[in-house]
Amino acid sequence: MKIKDTKGRTLKRFAAMSRPKKAKMWNYMYFWAANQKEAEITFKVLTCSPSQYMDYKLERIKEKK
Repeated sequence: MKIKDTKGRTLKRFAAMSRPKKAKMWNYMYFWAANQKEAEITFKVLTCSPSQYMDYKLERIKEKK
């Protein structure tokens, strides 16, 4: 399924992930972005006050065929 924004760009799915240090399970927050640069900006907004006790990661979600 292809999703387009108001400018006609195809959007890709990304996940902002966080977890407490030394924990095994990640918490996911999914969002759509047109490219990696926009995703990194959104990721910074979502993790605006990073904690020294947390791990953060940004990943692109691959579409299933």
